[in-house]
Amino acid sequence: MIKIKCFHGGASFNAVGINFDRLDSKNEIIRADVTDAWFKPAPNVINALSEHLSWLLKNSPPTNSEGLVNTISEARGIPKENLIVGGGSSDLMFAFFPNYKFDSVSILDPMYGEYTHIFENVLKKDIRRIKQKPEAGFKINVNELVQGCAGSDMLAIVNPNSPTGVYLTKIEVKELLSKIPKETILFIDETYIDYVGRAESVEALVVNYPNLVVLKSMSKVYALSGARVGYLAAHSTVIDMIKPFIPPWSVGLIGQVAGIEALKSEDYYLEKISKTNELRKEFVARLQGLPGARVYPGCANFILIGIKETGKLAQDVCEELIQKNIYIRNATSMSSQFNQDFIRVAVKDEKSNDKIYLALKEVLEN
Repeated sequence: MIKIKCFHGGASFNAVGINFDRLDSKNEIIRADVTDAWFKPAPNVINALSEHLSWLLKNSPPTNSEGLVNTISEARGIPKENLIVGGGSSDLMFAFFPNYKFDSVSILDPMYGEYTHIFENVLKKDIRRIKQKPEAGFKINVNELVQGCAGSDMLAIVNPNSPTGVYLTKIEVKELLSKIPKETILFIDETYIDYVGRAESVEALVVNYPNLVVLKSMSKVYALSGARVGYLAAHSTVIDMIKPFIPPWSVGLIGQVAGIEALKSEDYYLEKISKTNELRKEFVARLQGLPGARVYPGCANFILIGIKETGKLAQDVCEELIQKNIYIRNATSMSSQFNQDFIRVAVKDEKSNDKIYLALKEVLEN
């Protein structure tokens, strides 16, 4: 029996009650330990759910999310036979990896910890870590990836990477595909790709690359984390292999409606993405003034901060901020290199970013 679970953010639910009995206090805390959107879902998403809420709650959804698949296909230019949907990206990770045959896998280090958990604790796979170095700004090099994954059945990366915010361009991903063996699966998690521009996504390339699998979440960019909507794009041969393991009604009715309506509101989300990038740059400029801290600007809706030179431990910093109703992420579990020396902060609205900065400044200076 697997008793180990992956460490995630979300400790702020302790403040509102795990039974949701203190939801009225939700606006008193800042949830910067998770990378949920700081903005609301598009107005038409909220309107559709509000108008039909009781009906959506009491009725079973379409069994295989046919309407959602159709909408994703049209919006992204991906044939329906190259898509499967699930209850968020984690749901699809646990559907794909246990049911796709492979023995060895290479991953980035640092990287989103759920991958290490699945490969190491759940599937007991042979893992090779391709380490990005702090002194190089965690830059990802194509040739180093090619060398690092040599002999592995799969290379799994998050692009842009979490928690570093560093990414490979579409041209670099194509170069990577041209250099790795065709037998090696390249699994790319593109949860944050919209923050650098949708044109950088390689999801539509799956039609022509049988060894490319792209995972997409609608949580971070579409502000639908609570609805749990995600999709996986891959060659039809891969989709046919995995589809039998996707349970019926894998996406709830609220999630299906929210996903469809969100995809109809591209202008709204493009505006919010632009604003998020602006907020991040402003936040980074302030954080870089923190004594002893090294800030890694990234490109998404979070910022990685090295705090070794401050003499503080990540866990202690996080606990001190909780006393101020501010939750940030201890990034230690996301890399074998971190050792309580790194924290990650999500980009929020201006007022919240200001509070986080002032609280961090006070904690790190004392």
